[in-house]
Amino acid sequence: MHEIVTACADFWGRFFDISTGKNIPAFPDGKAYVAAGRKTVPASFPYITYPILRPRVRQNAIGIASVWDRRDDQTFINLVTDALGQIAVAIPEEGSFLKVGATGSLWILRGDPFQSIMTDPSDDAITRGVINFVIRGYIL
Repeated sequence: MHEIVTACADFWGRFFDISTGKNIPAFPDGKAYVAAGRKTVPASFPYITYPILRPRVRQNAIGIASVWDRRDDQTFINLVTDALGQIAVAIPEEGSFLKVGATGSLWILRGDPFQSIMTDPSDDAITRGVINFVIRGYIL
């Protein structure tokens, strides 16, 4: 399982904020984040949250990752749309393989709908880009 956690962290942690040139911090969401010894996702924006999924060999698991940003000006949506564009390149129509350890891989495919953008009903300055994806396991 540690190898899957590492593969997911490497994949989701490679996207960047083009305005700063720095990677957008990425965190496993929910119980996976608590299991990693952290209690909450940091309060600072932007960040990415993602699930850690371990499908059985030749089985699919469905996941939702999110790109979060909070900006007080009208340009805040740019980071989210830029990150969604980077993710679309990383997960092309035919999918992409993530190497897991020495003998395994995960095939990450686009879900349907692949991407969408939402605002937070409690705070208009928060934008969330949602990525729907499917993971298929191979020799893990």
